[in-house]
Amino acid sequence: MLGRFTEGRITVLERLREELRNRGFLPIIFNFDKPETKNFTETVRILAGMSRFVIADITNPRSAPLELQATVPECMVPFVPILDRNEELEPFAMLRDLQIAHPDRVFDVIRYPSVDRLIEVLDTEIIDPAQARFADLLERKAAGLRVKDI
Repeated sequence: MLGRFTEGRITVLERLREELRNRGFLPIIFNFDKPETKNFTETVRILAGMSRFVIADITNPRSAPLELQATVPECMVPFVPILDRNEELEPFAMLRDLQIAHPDRVFDVIRYPSVDRLIEVLDTEIIDPAQARFADLLERKAAGLRVKDI
């Protein structure tokens, strides 16, 4: 999970982490000290690449736009952006560019009115669609090289 780790935002990510754990996932909130051998972007890219899907809280983002720009083109996993409706902010402009360039990976923004509502639709709006897309992406990765005889 990507997002801003201010007091109000981290509580959303922690609640999502708890709910994902209850559903058998091993969620990672990218909130850690700088690794010794990698920079932050490399670490986020590695962890995203090992994930089944990434939930990115883009509410009032600081580093999430850069993290998404660095990971979406490189990692064939679904990215589900979420946005707190109460903040009355629009998604950052370059997210649209990522959706256009990678429509198979960047989902529509899910704008939620409360954490409780987000948890209420977690399965139907985030997990199930992301799992289905992950399966599609895995199938594409496993497909053999296409050759056209002429």
